[in-house]
Formats: sequence, C-alpha cells, structure tokens
Amino acid sequence: MPKKITALASQCIQNIHVFKKPTISLLSIGAQLVKKEICNSNAMSLAARILELGGKIGDIHLCDDNEDAILKAMDTLMPTSDAIITTGALSRNDSMCSLLEKKTLFPLFHHVSISPARPSALSMLHKKPILHLPGLPLSCTLGFEMLGVPLLRHIQSLPSLLPTFISCVNQKRITCKDSCMSAIPGYSDGNHFVSAPHYEAGRLNILSQCNGYALIEKRASIEEGEEIPFFFFTHPPVS
Repeated sequence: MPKKITALASQCIQNIHVFKKPTISLLSIGAQLVKKEICNSNAMSLAARILELGGKIGDIHLCDDNEDAILKAMDTLMPTSDAIITTGALSRNDSMCSLLEKKTLFPLFHHVSISPARPSALSMLHKKPILHLPGLPLSCTLGFEMLGVPLLRHIQSLPSLLPTFISCVNQKRITCKDSCMSAIPGYSDGNHFVSAPHYEAGRLNILSQCNGYALIEKRASIEEGEEIPFFFFTHPPVS
C-alpha cells in the first residue's frame, strides 16, 4: 500500500475512491462450544483468514444447536454484517440442516460435491449471504477456501471470483474420491506438490505444514509425476 500511495502522490492525485472493507460475522454452533468444553478453533482460523484477505470481523457469536437460538443469533448479527459465516449443525438431524431443508433460510445451494466439505451451503436472509460450513476443522477450513474465498472476492467487487492457481508436479501418490471434487492440503515450492500425510476432516494441526491445496476432480487417485492444479493460501513464492 505505501508504494501505491507514493505512485499516486507523484502524480499529484490526492483523492481516490476505495471500496469499504466487507464486515463478516461468525456464528459458531454447538453445545460443547457454548459450554467451553472444546475450543472455538474454527472461528479463530476463519477470522484470521478473512483479515488476511482484506475483510473485517464484525462479531463472533456462539449458540446452541437449536433453531430458535440460531435465528435469534443471526438476527442480532445481520444489521452490522455484509455476510455471515456459520459453522456446525449441518448433519442430517441438526438444526441448521433443518432450517435449510425447510427453507426457513433460502438456500442458493445445499450439499455440494466437494470433499471434505460436502454439507456446506449458501443461503440468503434479508438479502445478505450466509455461508454455512461444517464444524469439523479441516472441512471448515477447506470449505472456506473453496466457497468462502470466492464469496468474499464477490463482496469486495474483485474482477475475478476464483483465486489463481498454478500447475505442480505431484510427488507422491494420492488417494481421493472419484464421486466428487477433492481438496487435498499440502505443500508446494512453486513447481512440485506433496500432500499432507494425514488430512482427515477432523484434523486441523496439519495445516500448519501446508501452504495451499490441490483440487482433484472425480479421480480415485493421482499418481506420482502427474500435473495437478494447486491453490496457495497466500501469495505464491517468488523464484
């Protein structure tokens, strides 16, 4: 930013139009979170990522897996938010899933063919978008990368909704799902890709060793030496 300001100032440009940073609020759902039996790692992870991508955090709210509690929380968050992200309560018998199935919240989509974030959904309430992500940490994080990042880019009026990717050579055989799109976390040096050793939906700590993810579409496996698309979490390394 200082370099851009310098360039503008050198042309005697003193006033510019800018986009307001979008305010994103987070709603974490679950009795264990409310009772503080488990840490709210999803909210902290998402908040840090949203700030990194140029957004603002409105409020971080907790509520029980209860339809009335969820709707009350969203009504509280809605006036000061450009969008809301919820985590949890998306399993078959959970309250958020029920609200989407009954169309109390108007779903633009519900259940997507991506692994490990299949229960994810996008709905509208009072003309504002609500992204619903799973409660399992890795599913939540990768779901945000695949669905939340394009949503945030749209709200920011960026010209391209999808982040850029590079082609990398896979260094180790990967097993994936041939029924959907698979997001495989791992590390790339800009030319090669190595997947994380374990990337079950409930794991989060493995992401500390990753700088992005590969997207594999409807393939049971990817062999060593194959080229795959890789998306960096942040800016790619400069070679």
